Amino acid sequence: MSNSTCLETLILLLEQIRDALSAHNVCCAGEMGVPFLEASPLPIERGIGDPPIGETWEEYDSYLCKALQRQCDLCEEAIDALTDALGVGSALGLEMLAVYMAPLMAPVALLLAILGVLAVILEDELFDQWAGELELMRYDLVCAAFLSPNPLSAKQSVNSVINSAVSPWPNKLLHKAMWSQDQLNRIFNGELEGYEAYSDTYCETCEYPPTAEWHFDGWLEGWYLWEEYKTNHVDYDESVTHTPDGTGSLLLYGCKSGGGPWYARVACNTNVFVEDNMRFQLYHSKETVANNPHVHILFSDETAYQQYITDAATFPEWEPAGFDIPGSHWGKTISRIRVSWQLSDSHVWMDDVRLYVP
Repeated sequence: MSNSTCLETLILLLEQIRDALSAHNVCCAGEMGVPFLEASPLPIERGIGDPPIGETWEEYDSYLCKALQRQCDLCEEAIDALTDALGVGSALGLEMLAVYMAPLMAPVALLLAILGVLAVILEDELFDQWAGELELMRYDLVCAAFLSPNPLSAKQSVNSVINSAVSPWPNKLLHKAMWSQDQLNRIFNGELEGYEAYSDTYCETCEYPPTAEWHFDGWLEGWYLWEEYKTNHVDYDESVTHTPDGTGSLLLYGCKSGGGPWYARVACNTNVFVEDNMRFQLYHSKETVANNPHVHILFSDETAYQQYITDAATFPEWEPAGFDIPGSHWGKTISRIRVSWQLSDSHVWMDDVRLYVP
């Protein structure tokens, strides 16, 4: 079979897949970030081990800020090309769409999903809004990804920005395709080129969102492993939850240590103003060993408050644990929360973490 015949056959098969995707509810897929069309996130945790690019994590942060700005310009270039093509009524096939989106590494399945909704985009002239939407989101998109500890958290944070800023679901699908998990993997892994001309001071004013509750609804919601130690790791567990509506929980594993149970820690960055009488609370449940649970709260003025909390209940029971934040810290801003347990080849689950005023 000749190369041209192979290409024609491949295109025909892809078009058939496109038609099959169109028959399903692509609208709902777009709202959810089309997880069934995405690649798996790379296991990169910022600050742990060696950076994928650069000698230090400070150099990596500089690269990441610049690369994310480059990503926005790549999106703008792709949007300009697509808008010009659709604006003159061009018939846009898979080949041309793939050419326009090539710098953004959009998966073929996502391209097919976009093709499946082009009729809606053309009929309502939604493409006229693309450039304005991107310009409106640019800073928030860069900061959402820059403040994320890993590619998975970056994808979830970027999706949240897009969901908040964009209304038409076909347009949401397009923006999410340009910020696909594949592309964010590539950016976080140091593979994006052409970033050198950008400034890393762009991200200096990025601030973490003032999140005060974490119910682990489908992901870790910004929580990450605080430090690397042997085989310690943190995961999202969709099968175990304290939340009444059935969302999942954070699952922390601590490996066995020769000196007995050793601390495994998770942390989350935030930007919450401490109101008078504010309280911190979580629910936790242990498998076997989870000793001396400890909470460390860091404030933006670099002062801290730390306290041991009530031991976790044995699974499947849950134990609420928390404390009132002392009055000496009222009026400050919480920048990071860190929670630790002494584990030994054991797991602990955490759910329904919140800062609140009773």
